Amino acid sequence: MTEVLSGLHTTLAGVIKTVDGALAVAVGTRDGLIIEQYPQDAYDLSPMVAEQAALLVTTAKAYKRGLPRLSRGQVIELVFSTDKLTCYAQLLDNDLFCFVLMKLCNDLTPVRQHLRNIKLEIIHQL
Repeated sequence: MTEVLSGLHTTLAGVIKTVDGALAVAVGTRDGLIIEQYPQDAYDLSPMVAEQAALLVTTAKAYKRGLPRLSRGQVIELVFSTDKLTCYAQLLDNDLFCFVLMKLCNDLTPVRQHLRNIKLEIIHQL
């Protein structure tokens, strides 16, 4: 298990190095559990991962109930911003998602592309 987390730790560290403005990154489950985060000591992302998981589930349910004709696909990402931060979550599979905490940004293309590129790598490591 240590090897798996070490590989995942390295992959998540790559997000911080590659995505301009990224401060922290984590992998979580739809149950709200955090699997791994990088850096481990800078921020406690557990509460944010739990909230993102709840939002992913609630949003998917709301769209299916309220907009049945538009809910043919599934919610694949959520974004919210404060006056200083952008929080981005992208589903990796039916249960896992990656959460990135960034300095306020207007262009999410780099983080979207990077997570798509490493999606299978993360899933394979778990």
